[in-house]
Formats: sequence, C-alpha cells, structure tokens
Amino acid sequence: MDFFYDKQTRRYLQQFMRLFANFQIEIDRATETYRTVPVRYGDANRMAMHVLKQNSENVVNSAPFISCWIQALEISPDARRAPMEIDKVQVFEKKFNYTTNEYDNELGNTYQIERHMPVPYNLTMQVDIWTSNSDQKFQLLEQILTLYNPAVDINSTDNPFDWTRLSIVELTGVQWTNRSIPTGVEDMIDIATLTFKMPIHLTVPARVTKQKLIHQIISSVVTAKSTAEMEQFRNDGSIPGADSSYMVTTFGDRVVNFTGTLLTLLDKDGSPTTDTWEDLFKERGADFRTGVSQIKLMDALVESESNFQVYGTLSDPTGSQLTATIDTDTLPTNSAETATVDAIIDPTVAYPGDGTLPAAADGQRYLVLNEVPVGTPWPGGTGTGTVGVEWASETSATSTHLNDVAHYNGLFVSVGMTGKIQSSPGHGEAWTERTSGTTEAIYGITYGNDQWIAVGNNATILTSPDAITWTPQTPPNAFTNQLRAVTWGNNQYVVVGAGGALITSPDGITWTEQSTPITVTIFDVIYANSLYIFVTWNGKIYTSPDAVTWTERTSGTTEHLRGIAYGNNTFVVTGVNDAILTSTDGITWFSRNSGITDGFYEVTFGNGVFVTAGTNGVIATSSNNGVSWTQQTSPTVKHIYGLTFGGHTFIGVAHNAHIVSSDVHGTHGNKYDIIQYSQTGSEWIIDFDSSTAYVGCPQSEHTVKSTCEAAGHTWGTIKFTQNAQDSKKWKWNGIEWISAIEANYPSGYWRLYL
Repeated sequence: MDFFYDKQTRRYLQQFMRLFANFQIEIDRATETYRTVPVRYGDANRMAMHVLKQNSENVVNSAPFISCWIQALEISPDARRAPMEIDKVQVFEKKFNYTTNEYDNELGNTYQIERHMPVPYNLTMQVDIWTSNSDQKFQLLEQILTLYNPAVDINSTDNPFDWTRLSIVELTGVQWTNRSIPTGVEDMIDIATLTFKMPIHLTVPARVTKQKLIHQIISSVVTAKSTAEMEQFRNDGSIPGADSSYMVTTFGDRVVNFTGTLLTLLDKDGSPTTDTWEDLFKERGADFRTGVSQIKLMDALVESESNFQVYGTLSDPTGSQLTATIDTDTLPTNSAETATVDAIIDPTVAYPGDGTLPAAADGQRYLVLNEVPVGTPWPGGTGTGTVGVEWASETSATSTHLNDVAHYNGLFVSVGMTGKIQSSPGHGEAWTERTSGTTEAIYGITYGNDQWIAVGNNATILTSPDAITWTPQTPPNAFTNQLRAVTWGNNQYVVVGAGGALITSPDGITWTEQSTPITVTIFDVIYANSLYIFVTWNGKIYTSPDAVTWTERTSGTTEHLRGIAYGNNTFVVTGVNDAILTSTDGITWFSRNSGITDGFYEVTFGNGVFVTAGTNGVIATSSNNGVSWTQQTSPTVKHIYGLTFGGHTFIGVAHNAHIVSSDVHGTHGNKYDIIQYSQTGSEWIIDFDSSTAYVGCPQSEHTVKSTCEAAGHTWGTIKFTQNAQDSKKWKWNGIEWISAIEANYPSGYWRLYL
C-alpha cells in the first residue's frame, strides 16, 4: 500500500476547535467592553509550552482560555457497513474555453470516482475551560452549555464527494471544577472540564478516472437506395422522401408543458427555466431536424400502462419553446358514450335557439358544465314545472330588509339594511351571515374582476375576494351620496346613486367621480351589448359607450324606473305602475303592458325568461322578450327589492328579510354529463352519466385491475371526448373533465425523437 496522509483527524480537530473560537467574557458593562477567549490545542509541544511560560517554571498561564485535546479514539463496530464495498460516482464538468477563460454551456470532461467504504470510529474530546474567578466561568459555561441540546453538526470539508465529511458533536459529561473544597489561596486557576463524543470516519483515497466519451452521434439515419442518394446524403445530410430513423431520448430531470401548439421546456419542479431546447440537443450530441424530429407524450411512466401515446412533429425551436404539430391519428379514441360533442356549454346561460346555439335537432350532443334546467329550452327529464314559475320561501340568516342579491360561480350573496351581508352556496337554501364592518344600509352588489363589490348609504364601498372578508374603500373627494347600484363591464366598475351620482373605478379601490346631466336618483345601471345604460326617477334612460359621456334616450314614460336587465339580445326595464319597456339596442324603446297594477322594483334574465318582481311580493315572467307577461304565485306579500339568476335558480330578496326562490329542475343532465337530443321523444337525454362513471375500482382498497375484477367489480377506464368546435380532446378522470393532452408532463412521460 502506497503512503498517503490526508490530515483527516486533524480536520476533525480543527472543526471541533472552531466551535469554541468566538466565545467572549464581559470586562466592563458600562463601556460594553468584551474580551474574546482564546482556544488552544491542549496537547502542546515542548517549544510552544516554553514560549507560553516565558522560559520559566514560575509563570502561570493567563486566564481565561479554553483548551481542547483528544481523550480517546475507539473503534465503532456498530457503525460498520459493508467494509469491502466500493461506490462509483459519475461526475460531469462544463467545457472550459481557454480563449475566454470561462466555462461554456457544453459538456466537458467526465470522471468516475471510486470511493472505498470508510472505517468508523468514536472520537472523545475533552475541553478544559480555564478561569481565574467564578464570574468568568459562569459567563463561558452559560454560552457553551445552551448551545449543545444535545448536539451540533460539523462539516470537516467542502468536498461534495467526500462522504465522510459530516459528523455531530455531542456533549456527554461536565466536571464543574478541578478544585477541592474548601479552596485555598494557592489555587489561582479553576478548570471546568467538558467531555464530547464525535463519530468520525477515516477512509483511504478515492480513485478518479477520466472517462472516454463518444464526441458525436449521427442521428440522421436514412435508407439510401442508390449511389446517387448516398452521394446526396454525404453532401446534404439527408435524402428527400427517404425513410427516417431517430435517436430516441428522454430526460430524467426535465418537465415539459404542452399547450395549444407550443411545447415548453420546464425545470424538474415544473417551473420556468433559462435552459433552451438547443442546450438539451447538445447534451445528447444530436441534431434537431425541423419537420422530422418528433415528441411523444404519454399519461404514464411505462408505455404499456399509458392510456394514450400522442406524437407530434417538431419545428421552430426558440429558446425554451418548440412548435408541435400533433398527429391527429394518434389522439386517444372516444368511447361510445363520449363520442364527439358539438360544444361544451353552461346550460343555465346558453340553450338551443338562443342565438349562440342552433335550434335543437336530432343527434345534437353537448357536454354540460351545470345542471340542465327544466323548461321550454331544455325539454326532458322527470322534473315538473318551469324555473321562474314555481316559487318557494327560504330562511334568511338576518332579520333586516334585504335590498339586492347577486350570483357568481355557485354562490349567492345578498345585502341589506344596517350593513347586513349573507351568502348561500348552491340553490340559495341555506344562508350564512357575514361581517361587513359597517352599519350603513347597503343597496347594491355585483361580482366582477375577481372580486365582490357592494355599495350603499353615505358612499359606502366594500370589496371582497370571497364574500366573507370585506374591506372598506374610499370614495372620491368628499363624496357622500347614497349609492344604489353597481355593475362591472368594459374593464371598469360603474356605481350610481342619489342626486345623479356616478363614480367609476378600474379596480374597486381608486374611484373617479363622473358628471351626469341629471340630479335625480339613478336606481340601476347595466353594461351589456357594448353599452352602459342607467335608469332613473321620472322615467329617464341614458346610454354611454364609456360611462363618461351620457346621452338621454326617449323612454316614452315619466314613471319611476327601478330595474334593467339584458338577455336574448333584448334590454328590459321595469318600474312603478306597471312600467315595462323593451329595446334591442338600448336606444329605441317600446312600452309594454303586463296588466299588473303593482309596481316593479327589479328585473333579471335566466333560463330563457325575464322575471320581474316588486310591490307586495308580485312576481311576473315573460318568455317572449318582455312583450307579454304572466303573473306567478308568490310565496310572500313583502316588497321584493332584488332579483338574480344563477345556476338554475332565481333568487329574490325582500322586505323584512324574506327570500324567495324558484328552482324546479329535472334529471336530464347534471354537471359534466353529456346530453343528446332525441327527435323521437322531442327531449334531451343523458348519454354519459358522470355520477356513475368512475375510474379504477369502485372499491378503493383495490388499486390493481386484476384484484378489482377478482373481487367481482368492474374496472372503470378513463374516457375521452372531443369538442367539435375546436377539435380539442378532453379526458374524464373520474371527477371532472380535463384537457387530455394539454398539461405538464413529468420526466419519463415524454420522449424526443431527434
């Protein structure tokens, strides 16, 4: 065995002594003077001791100081592991450019490190703390003893390939003093002794070998059928029309994202990276071939277990992005019950023949994102009645008058007097009061730009991201008008109120007061069909493209107008004394008559019908865009001030905290179902029932197909469908429909064919 000495024990000792190198004692508290206590190796050689004692036996070492020395070194058989094992590590370095004296982003030399299993020992260290008085000892020991609870880590080297570099230092014993009691005057120095144990490993040198690599891989492999084609390949590197072969490669530390036609390179955590596709191509020593190189995307790590293997031809590498043209023949196949759908829709917003969808025809198929309402637009199912016709009372969480209600994403929120706010998920059946932070009356609420916004008396403005936590906002200048209604449209909020008040904001925080040509109360405002419209006291209607410049329109009435709604390409305005107006453009208005003497406070649109409500709980509906109206049976005699529609539910809020709802629905389509129109029965039927379409085993304890089927269950497979509108594939994962191939693909779930 050749001589070697790597100073391993010395490094452990040096790191150990550094643990005690910066402790201080206090010299003068008034001047904040401190002294750092020196640390020495206790096993000093003869020359060093003569220097410290000034060549005299009558000199005592100055105190305080700390000395460290090795008390024992013992073999640790319990820590011994596979003594003959040799561990091999591959190391890659960047290529060094001697012209620029910098490393390039290319692969340089490669090495193999062979490390022998180290030998374990237990090193026992003794630390003597020399002090001349008790106060010095107390100061030092308090600092040291609180540090070890019970141990600290040390690192003997910064070499990342040295697997012996880490250790721990554990305090195992304390001897408070070396003096006997009582202490005589001859003992000038007091020594406290601390004992530490430290597991260490000693090893022989590792062997480092430089690897020899293939510097270039020719991946353009084609079949040459003649001497001329072979000559062309030598000159151009390709043969037009020849069959191609590929170098297939994958990357164990890269994620890719596929969206639209873009394939984006990400880091191993799925975060953006500064690496480029060119970097990866160079890593593999292969050339990218536009229009020839391909990507394969899978939804499993093992190809045989994947539900799909989609191929795409690659082009236009730009930084971390490539363009991938998907081979449609490799897209996953739809199952029978999830055949291609005509569109993906919300049936509570769109319906056959509404202008966005064609009239119902045999074989039409839709994937629905909400429960399908019962009614004229969606015949079928076992439900009875029509939404907007049958009404019921709900229980409020507050006891004050309720002034307005709004809906967004499955949540109803109502506002009322004395700052009351309450919310209800689903169909408005269970309400929870929320803390608004104000006692002012709140008259209007809406949702837009990712937040709820409520307005009320004394220019009260509240915003909330979730309808639970509300934040007050500051109105412009010394604005104190009563605010009655709010809407969001064209990237701004518009709020209206008493005295012709109108303010706008892009974010609900910074507000600007706008001028209007009137001084009477503006009761309602809407943005629809690229137009702002507000209605007022004394029958006034004004329109604006920007909420700044307003133009009066002829309404044909002087009755007070209280509400406005838009649906089915029609504006409807309602007011007191049976005032009803309709318009297709917001400019030219026509008077309608319901024959109902009670006045109307609010109007809304949903499920293909307009609903208005008002004095003494009156409710009326129109299925022909406001031309004629039918009074419905109301469950309340209280004035209904606010109306909205959401999901498949109408909600009205009223005087004395009354709440009314209309929510009659059937069984011909739930959320995520695929429905199909049958001409024979003139109805919509469920073709794919999401409530029964599980993936995997219905018994969760069986995670393997064979054990699931052996237990008598049917293994549920992933389903695919396609949207005919954009040809996008969707996948049913047992819970919801998600994009089939537009997703992040972890390492191993994709392959490059270069």
